[in-house]
Amino acid sequence: TDPDPKGVNVRKTPGGAVIRVIPKVGATDEQIRMRRVVVTGQDKAWFSVRLDDGSTGWMHSSVLGSCASGPSPMYAEPDGASRLLVTLQDGSPVDLLAVSGNWARMSYTNTSGTKVTGWMRQHSLLSNPRNDCRAATRAPLPAASTAPKTAVKQTRTSGQTAQASTQPPKTVSAPQKATPQKSSTVSKGPSASKPTSSTSTPKTAPAQKPAPKPVTVTGKNLADSVRKYLGVKYVWGGTTPSGFDCSGLMYYVCKQYNITIPRTSKEQATAGKYVSKSNLRPGDLVFFGRTTSGPVDHVGMYIGNDKYIHAPNPELPVMETQLSTNSFVKNGTRYTFAGKYITARRVVGY
Repeated sequence: TDPDPKGVNVRKTPGGAVIRVIPKVGATDEQIRMRRVVVTGQDKAWFSVRLDDGSTGWMHSSVLGSCASGPSPMYAEPDGASRLLVTLQDGSPVDLLAVSGNWARMSYTNTSGTKVTGWMRQHSLLSNPRNDCRAATRAPLPAASTAPKTAVKQTRTSGQTAQASTQPPKTVSAPQKATPQKSSTVSKGPSASKPTSSTSTPKTAPAQKPAPKPVTVTGKNLADSVRKYLGVKYVWGGTTPSGFDCSGLMYYVCKQYNITIPRTSKEQATAGKYVSKSNLRPGDLVFFGRTTSGPVDHVGMYIGNDKYIHAPNPELPVMETQLSTNSFVKNGTRYTFAGKYITARRVVGY
């Protein structure tokens, strides 16, 4: 039966043999990461899932109705331009009903017992029974409202996996090619003779190779690197050139220069050093949220000339956007992102 007394069952097939038991653990970031799953398909009440370590299996809907990572808008239809029903906050309990592409149909009940069913962008759930998820405040349902059709919703990342963070190093040693040592030339003509052991000249020790000089990493290095991934598709949780989400792109680019930053946008907003908007330099990380006071749920990298590069959402690839207006132009039409600028951090050269 589900849930297993020792944890939550992952099965080989719908209702089939148990291939893994995810233990019931606490609510630290690392423990939550162990329970996080991404839904990839459906067979009635069973859902195919991909676990955090990349393995796959099947889980019953009764053990997937845990905590959605928020804030998460719920729409009347699987379309970000349809009517907004409610915005769920981090930790809100939900019931998973169905999946369709990048969208999931969810059911939510607020404190007054009012139930609302709608569509949310595909995101991870926790693999614990509903009564074992983190304590959460259930938000009241707002009056119906219509989302602006010109606004492109930003994809949140605050629920993604958090990695251990350290202060990013300012320099990284790059290998240098050593100058080859010239060897003595020995005549191969008939007059050459082999020296005897008593008269042979001792070999001279080769000169010491100079130690490689540390190469200073600059923000321009980061900005030049992030440009290489323009056009790469958006993948929720993606941290490789095969697909990125917003914080995954920042994490990957920094990692190429041995700069370690946290994994999620919310935590990346604490890395490095604060920098004001008026003092931005190429390579600085810029952060956005639903309001200017936060919380942070999106990140990009400033590249200069009032432009930044980011992975916006499942409908758009990695792209360049104007910072002052938070908009881009496509086929002569200007589109504006809904996110508001919050802060910026410098992770190198401070």
